[in-house]
Amino acid sequence: MEEIEKQLNQLSVSNKKYYEFEFSKLNETEKQRLEELVQRMVKSGAKKPLDWAWSEFREGIPQWARFMILKEMYLSAYDVAGNIDAAEEFNPEMNQNYDEMSSAIGTEKLNQFLTSYAKGMLYNMLGIFDEGNFDYESNDSWILMTQNRETDELGEPVSGLHEDFLEFEEQIEIPPQV
Repeated sequence: MEEIEKQLNQLSVSNKKYYEFEFSKLNETEKQRLEELVQRMVKSGAKKPLDWAWSEFREGIPQWARFMILKEMYLSAYDVAGNIDAAEEFNPEMNQNYDEMSSAIGTEKLNQFLTSYAKGMLYNMLGIFDEGNFDYESNDSWILMTQNRETDELGEPVSGLHEDFLEFEEQIEIPPQV
């Protein structure tokens, strides 16, 4: 329980007492499973790995999968250069347009705009993922699910992504923009 102890020591006194009380109810197997979840969240870059791991452990919500989806989407909003390269597939003049706009308003301001715009697009897309098919005349819909890579077995649904996306910046380290 080395990583759990490390995380507990970073909490407020009241939160630490809460978790210590809850952990005291766990057997050794459960503690080990929780320790593994916390380590996984730490390796994934979560600022609050204990909260995410505890939610997965206690509520059965696939929080690691949720975190990883949100992280990758959130970080993609900050990849302005990568997004412009991808956009060139749809508009070959993207680099030229970016350079012109950057000259007019400045690279920093343009990148801030494009990052915010990308976050808005991703937030809307996550709403579609969470809600499924809006064509209510059809019985076909979709959901995101976890999958075991070794067995291809489907696991738990991954939902509620949009509800954590707005505050996700508080959950991860944002790399400096290139």
